[in-house]
Amino acid sequence: MKWVSDLISIVREEIFAIRDIDLSQIKFEDWKTPLILGALALMVTVLRIVFSRNRESRADSGYFIPKNLRESFWRRAAYSLPKLLLFPVLVLFFIALAKPYEWNLKEKTYIESRERCDLIDMSASMLWKLGNTGKSVGEVLRDAHLKFLEMRRGRHDRVCLMYFSANPYLAEGFIMDDDLYIFEVKDAPYALMDANINLRFFPENDPENHYEDFIAPRDKIKTVPGEGDTNLHLALNDVVAYFRNEGNKKIKKRAVLILTDGAATYYPGSELDSLRQNNIIPYFLAVEPNEAGHAQTGYGGRPEVSREFIDRISSYGGKYLYAADERSLQAAFREIDRLEATKVEKFEAAKRRYFYRIPLTLGIALLLFSVASGLIAEVVFVRKP
Repeated sequence: MKWVSDLISIVREEIFAIRDIDLSQIKFEDWKTPLILGALALMVTVLRIVFSRNRESRADSGYFIPKNLRESFWRRAAYSLPKLLLFPVLVLFFIALAKPYEWNLKEKTYIESRERCDLIDMSASMLWKLGNTGKSVGEVLRDAHLKFLEMRRGRHDRVCLMYFSANPYLAEGFIMDDDLYIFEVKDAPYALMDANINLRFFPENDPENHYEDFIAPRDKIKTVPGEGDTNLHLALNDVVAYFRNEGNKKIKKRAVLILTDGAATYYPGSELDSLRQNNIIPYFLAVEPNEAGHAQTGYGGRPEVSREFIDRISSYGGKYLYAADERSLQAAFREIDRLEATKVEKFEAAKRRYFYRIPLTLGIALLLFSVASGLIAEVVFVRKP
């Protein structure tokens, strides 16, 4: 029968589970209750034996019973077995009632979370070449940003992604999924530009190099009406509002990482002050603005604003990290990683691990075996009147 095989499987599992228990470490949560009940059961048993012994017999009152008519040893054993099994059954039930347990010690690691908003400049200035790298500013910043995110993998950072040009945009809300966030950053464009972008600033339309050309791949330029400027002040307003509305109040360490060339349309003094008042540290990771490109095209903000950031950012509790090439960019990101170091604590957590199920299961199985053996004895060894 299926229920019998299931019961045997359960009993086997519980017996094997005993091997994993250090019996010397076992403690009992409530040993008094089963001790009292055990004493009562013992007292009742003794009284029953004393007062019921030879109750229905007298010495020399009957006839001699021939040996061949006496009950055999096996018959007496068959009828006695169910009664004898009641003793271990009661013992197992009393052990389960005492709630046996051991302390289960586990080493746990606490990693202090940090909350950060990555704010990426996607104005037209991200399309120009950065120094002698042969790559656009947007591409160099993106590659370095992705390496930084790999550095921060597993640090429990709660991060959101915003980018801006003339207007700010939320690309990804606060998440702690490293893989998903890295994918979102990798998939983002380098710049946002209006559809009426002047095509003469692309290399194929400027064979004689009259201008500072936009060298970023076309598939990394997203066409959005009215975009191309560098309104950092609007983006910082949105950052503060998002931290207020969606930030985790339990996380005390908060920062905004701004990837830009610093050539904003306006110096965002009041917005930086608002960051300071809300305990949000601004980190500027900036490259040198392309003054020739700004002068020729009129795109991408005012290069002189970047110098104001350098002079004044420390008064807002922030830091302005300048990078001239890919190597110094990596060094700047490592500095931010150092400044945003996470606090890691290891400790042991003790938890009670209960084992009452093992004696309870074995007791029930033994009780069922006791009942079954009694029924078998009645069938096989039928008592004759």
